[in-house]
Amino acid sequence: MQYPSPRYAWYVVIVLTLVYIFASLDRQILILLVGPVRKDLGISDTQISLLIGIAFAAFYVTFGLPMGRIADSYSRRGLIAVGFFLWSIFAAGCGLARSFSELAIMRMGVGVGEGSLAPAAYSLIADYFPPNRRGLAMGVYNMGITLGNGIALIAGGLVSGWTAGHADYVLPMVGSVRSWQIVFFAIGGTGLLFLPLIATVKEPARQEANREKKTVPFGEVVGYLRANWRAYLSHNLGMTLIFTCAYATISWVPTFFIRHHHWQASNTGVRLGTISAIFGSIGIFG
Repeated sequence: MQYPSPRYAWYVVIVLTLVYIFASLDRQILILLVGPVRKDLGISDTQISLLIGIAFAAFYVTFGLPMGRIADSYSRRGLIAVGFFLWSIFAAGCGLARSFSELAIMRMGVGVGEGSLAPAAYSLIADYFPPNRRGLAMGVYNMGITLGNGIALIAGGLVSGWTAGHADYVLPMVGSVRSWQIVFFAIGGTGLLFLPLIATVKEPARQEANREKKTVPFGEVVGYLRANWRAYLSHNLGMTLIFTCAYATISWVPTFFIRHHHWQASNTGVRLGTISAIFGSIGIFG
């Protein structure tokens, strides 16, 4: 098997990590905006939880399956580019929401777009690195989630601080908007600026044994899952429990400090974001 040069392979990992950072940014930016979003849209904590959780996760998981199927047979670079465009557009669209249902639809769109990233990125990394180097490469790539969480908190906190005291802003073609809406516009729009980076990633030759097949038969996929059901069940159940705890903490700890310890949103974002970006990334890299 001929793998691409290590230097270029690591460049691809850096690009994919950057894309993952933006995915995490768009996914998590809402957690620092709970207060103003609840107030302006007149919604409850339960509805906020639905927006942060199920509205995103249900579509992320559901569309991740066909996206993985596409990644097995077609251009993974193209799949990531389309997904990156979609979730950035929908993230920016969150800033246009005027009701719970509108914001829920936008969060669903973010989930659909982000469902393309993981299967395509893992597949690319597997074809860029030999088995004995994939662990480190995937560790670096997965730093994107903690860096993205941290940057989302820091950026959200800084923007909240800059816009404090200003009730409304007037934007061309949009009209009067609140400061929390500007955060969504900024995060989604910045992602679109980085979209051309995907074009610098080459589609590598597939290294698996059946790479000469255009499409792996679906029955073969099902048979593999059935033969290895213990491993998949244990892995998925364990990861579900881990992320239930992790996302519950990530989603509500900022609001806890703001409500019960009377921190400002700007300070909360910078403090918690720095912890996530530094120590979370060290843990994943290690």
